[in-house]
Amino acid sequence: MRVDVFANVKVKNGVAGVIKKAVSEEHFYRQERDVQLQILNRAAEELNALYSIETSVSVAAENMRYSEYDAETQTIKMGKMSMINFLNAYRAFMIAEGKVTEKITWEDSQAWSCKAFSLACPKSFEKSVKAGEVARFVWDEESNKAMMAFADAVEEEPGLEE
Repeated sequence: MRVDVFANVKVKNGVAGVIKKAVSEEHFYRQERDVQLQILNRAAEELNALYSIETSVSVAAENMRYSEYDAETQTIKMGKMSMINFLNAYRAFMIAEGKVTEKITWEDSQAWSCKAFSLACPKSFEKSVKAGEVARFVWDEESNKAMMAFADAVEEEPGLEE
């Protein structure tokens, strides 16, 4: 099942500007990992100001595939350097800081992250979705936009027994 989730996702004014600056002006994707971390730390500071979050969060490189927010150390741990991965982890930080009060699933965070990135860098987002690089998103040719894909039925892993 494919769902157009962007219609129900709100991204605060200014978020896209922070992302666009990091990607287009600071050339996030063309930088070495240490410079990418500097860019993400600056972006986190700017997002904190935008959302009136007083708690600092740092961004650090980790040997992992995606990213996560570690509340104990107040660190966004980045594996694969991706703006969407960063935004997903930043969303978890926002939840921990009480800036998001409704119940949030991973899919909700992914939808928010992807909408924020798509507002900032629409062509890059489209290219990434078409290449299959964005988790849970597929390109719908009929509507000419990204859609979140949900499994219609959950299948058991082969070889696993209850």
